[in-house]
Amino acid sequence: LLPPGFTGRYFLYVQADAEDDIFEDAVEANNAARMDDFFDVMPIPYADLVVASAAVTGPAFSGQPLEVRWRVENRGIGLTNQSNWSDRIYLAADPAGNNIVAHLATFTHLGQLGVGDGYDRTATVTLPQGISGQHYLVVKTGGPFEFIHTDNNTGVSDPFDVQLSSPPDLTVTDIVVPPETILEGTAIDIRWTVENTGTGDAEGFWFDTVYLRKVGDPTAPTIALGTYRYDGPLEAGKGYTRWEQVRLPDRTHGLYEAVVTTNYNRQLYEHNAYDNNTSIDDATLSVSLKPRPDIVVSEIVAPEVADPGQTIAVEFTVLNQGNTATTSPHWSDAIYLSLDPVITSDDIQIGLLGNQSALDVGESYRSMTDSAVIPERFRGTVY
Repeated sequence: LLPPGFTGRYFLYVQADAEDDIFEDAVEANNAARMDDFFDVMPIPYADLVVASAAVTGPAFSGQPLEVRWRVENRGIGLTNQSNWSDRIYLAADPAGNNIVAHLATFTHLGQLGVGDGYDRTATVTLPQGISGQHYLVVKTGGPFEFIHTDNNTGVSDPFDVQLSSPPDLTVTDIVVPPETILEGTAIDIRWTVENTGTGDAEGFWFDTVYLRKVGDPTAPTIALGTYRYDGPLEAGKGYTRWEQVRLPDRTHGLYEAVVTTNYNRQLYEHNAYDNNTSIDDATLSVSLKPRPDIVVSEIVAPEVADPGQTIAVEFTVLNQGNTATTSPHWSDAIYLSLDPVITSDDIQIGLLGNQSALDVGESYRSMTDSAVIPERFRGTVY
């Protein structure tokens, strides 16, 4: 009785005197014999799915749809034990179908397949971009129980030629920014033109990105202004012009040049013609800062000499030397004692005073701290 789950292809052996009960004077090599034919052990009658044929219909172009067809047959001895499985379609560069170029698609078959039955399938797949030359269609099927007959689940078509499709070539041909000086944080209108200088149409969609770069410093951090989607198609030799309003960031100033990159993330295939996707405006954009207050401590009056433990008071003057009034009417002035001329976390705060008033351009106020005690540990020069 064979054990449960026992499956595979086997040969049957019979060995006489298996327990070596009979003395044969070392002539025991002929005690075993094997059946001439193997026998198969399986839980159910197996199916044997075979890709009987695979072919393409019509001319093939890179990046374009292609109609393919194939046939799968059950050449086993039993009904498939599953009612659905997948047929996977590949593109290969060799007649054996081993050098896979791309996985093109996967299609689900529904329904069991009886012995001797088969099904024909036609579908449309899209070939990869940028390929050309002789290729092969590969179809792989499988899923139901097939015992040991899984080495014929793959079918390869006859060779067919793939022609390189005419690629698009997007380039930014013009950028226009305002000629006048612009204040930080304000909105400006920017315009750019993109042309398809390639020999093929630009299908699908892509993105244009706009940013600013410091004039004369190509390694400086750029300022992103926006990314914009364009939906094709754009025929060869045609172009489009786009206007967008963008806002300059605050705290930006100096001379900048506008830079536009079309198809910036290479969403659109251009067959390696990406070097001309970026254009730099030949005009400069001048950005200036808005008027700002500039609060400084213009004078400090403190004892020139003091002893540890002594009580002192500090008087100081705060001046607005900026070019506009302070925008906030309230702030605080902190006073520290330090052993060095830099404010750090180990300094001692001896006062925190609210400002006396908002300051117009050139205005100032004078404040004085309450009495403060010099720490006993302080020695030497103190700030």
